[in-house]
Amino acid sequence: MTPTGATRACAGCGEGVDSLRAPAVAASSAGIAYFCGELCRLAWTPEVPGPAPTSPTSTAAVEPMAPVSWSLPEACDDVGDALATPQAPVTPPLATSDAPPAAPRASASDFDGLLLGVAGGAGALALAMSLLGSAPAVTTARVGIVIAGAAAFFARATTAARDPVEPHPLLSAVAPVGLALAALGARVGGLALAAEFTSVAGVVLASSAALAALRQRTTARLEAERAWIARALSMPARRVHRSDAVIVAAHEIRAGERIRVHEGEIVPADLLVASAAATVLPWLGAAATTTVRQGDHVVAGARVVRGAVEGQVVAAGGDRALSRLSLDPARRLDVSSSLGKIARAVAEVGGVVALGVTVLSRIGYGARASEMIVAGLATLAALFSPLTSALPAAHLSRGLFAAQRRGITYASSDAFDGAAEATAAVFLPRGTLLLGAPEVVEVEPAADGVDPDRLLAWVAGLHGDGGGVAAQAVARAARERTITPDPVRSVARLPGLGARGVASDGSALLVGSRALLLEARVSMALFEQRVLELEGLGRTVLLVARAGRLAGLIGLQDGLRPGARAAVQHLFDAGVEPVLLTSEARESCESVARALDVSHVRPEVLPEEQPAEITRLREAGAKVAVIARPDLDAATLDAATVPVALGAGGAHLGDAWVGLVGDDARDAALSLAIARRARGEATVGLLLSAVPGAVAAVAVGVGLLPPLFAPLAGMVGGAAAAAHLHATRDRDDLLATPWDLALPPRPGGS
Repeated sequence: MTPTGATRACAGCGEGVDSLRAPAVAASSAGIAYFCGELCRLAWTPEVPGPAPTSPTSTAAVEPMAPVSWSLPEACDDVGDALATPQAPVTPPLATSDAPPAAPRASASDFDGLLLGVAGGAGALALAMSLLGSAPAVTTARVGIVIAGAAAFFARATTAARDPVEPHPLLSAVAPVGLALAALGARVGGLALAAEFTSVAGVVLASSAALAALRQRTTARLEAERAWIARALSMPARRVHRSDAVIVAAHEIRAGERIRVHEGEIVPADLLVASAAATVLPWLGAAATTTVRQGDHVVAGARVVRGAVEGQVVAAGGDRALSRLSLDPARRLDVSSSLGKIARAVAEVGGVVALGVTVLSRIGYGARASEMIVAGLATLAALFSPLTSALPAAHLSRGLFAAQRRGITYASSDAFDGAAEATAAVFLPRGTLLLGAPEVVEVEPAADGVDPDRLLAWVAGLHGDGGGVAAQAVARAARERTITPDPVRSVARLPGLGARGVASDGSALLVGSRALLLEARVSMALFEQRVLELEGLGRTVLLVARAGRLAGLIGLQDGLRPGARAAVQHLFDAGVEPVLLTSEARESCESVARALDVSHVRPEVLPEEQPAEITRLREAGAKVAVIARPDLDAATLDAATVPVALGAGGAHLGDAWVGLVGDDARDAALSLAIARRARGEATVGLLLSAVPGAVAAVAVGVGLLPPLFAPLAGMVGGAAAAAHLHATRDRDDLLATPWDLALPPRPGGS
């Protein structure tokens, strides 16, 4: 028989934990703390006695920062005497970058829980005492109990820290306090309805306290993850000025400054790299390393594995890519998104509207003033639930965190909303679905006296090492075959078509697409069938004409990138139509489309015409996301409703942009699928929490139900919405890659 220990409350979220099987424990001066998981342990801040914290100074001499291991267990232990004493925490950047921000709010304080317990217990006790009858003494005792419970609820509303996603705490106390006063007035006035009013007040107290406690419990994990992100982004760094460098806290870093991050440390700001190559884990929670070089962007939260990164700060504080929508109170996704605003309006305005409609309806039935007030306050409590706004916000936050664990960043809440509403996703295949590194697989002369090596020499001489990936592939093939490029002169590049020049023997040279040769009136009748065959195999064909006659062709094959099919499938699963837009020939484009099961293709569109093609799609009613690389297709991305830029997570993007730190097409597709799923689940959560209370409010208003059924319906709706949040949690977690939760502890922590 497996032994069990005493049940303890998780020090992070309050859930019950078996002391012998707790997934995590920690020791502090207050004793042993038990946790239900690593997130709660990492978000927990023990109360450490000692001297007051000291702030890092900007004038201290630089001390070498100790290298940090993969799991970063002691990253802040030896950052130098200039940083802090062992008891001095580095304040996480939760506010603006103009001042040191406040520490994250705890999920539930002991005092807050005590007041909720008193309020809920008082409401339940008042209801239980109704079984004793309606004798004056019993009614008086019940009124006293609900008055005490309402006082505790009011005290909690005035002392609890306000979460930005919730309506003002004082508004939540209107119904409990108002009903307690109505019960007191009825008892003092000797009304026969005093017992009924007390029962309604008891139901509202019990349901309001239960919903507040349920809100804390259901969102504790998200609050712990938010605290974990804040902690990870609060690591110190070295500010570089001329030849000097000083250690500074993350909240002291400003855009435009130059900082240096050594091996094993976490980058605290979005950077434009100015140093040589270094190996990094490119975002917070990344599982694979990458090499960054001068000119690359690095997001805050990246970890330097080998070498050192030095660069100019592009964004700091709340402007960082991973901070904007997760930590900045003014721009948090769950606060600023359209659905988050709607949820708060339903809780605030909906409750007031329900109260007014109920009162007016009761007037039409000739009810007493006291009865109208009690019925109105009961319907107010049915809709004014903290879960009405908090649970839709939790779905949005969870989707955002799942995206950030894959290196996906949204420039603003508008970008997230746009990604959720996209109906078509246009792939520009170069560097997204295709490898972008084609190989020469066919070299076929078409004229007598021309051999394959001569064809390669002409094309390699015309393009050199420039002219795009196709020309680079030809130059690479010529080098591998030790072919000397022909010294072509008077080269003129024709974007989207090819190039022209003059060969060493003085003959005119054309290399490019069929459109280029047709424009130059070069007949290709003898090779037309062969060109169609190669394009049908998905190959890019470069046609070579010399002295006005077709000289031959070169076929290039570009493979699908790993995950290309999965990227398209993610879009199908999300109900988004994938589209291929390319300047390649129709046969080549359709070959790639067949391999990916894409039915909508737009081939033979020149690069300069692609933005207009995107505009036409938008004018046809589609909300278009374009998935491309900003260094190759910036103008086409700008034309999209939602630009999804690969490899641009740390760059300064427009408000509608979605940026990927990596360049995986699967993550590009997931940036749309995650947003769409989060919005859908948040909408369901809002309906589940609000509709039962709204229906009950209407029934109470027209006299079909007694008032106490309205708060009960609100509680049922809140419980259903909380169950929905829990039921969809594992499905969203599957979108996230495994991530290392071991972060540098706050100085003085274990």
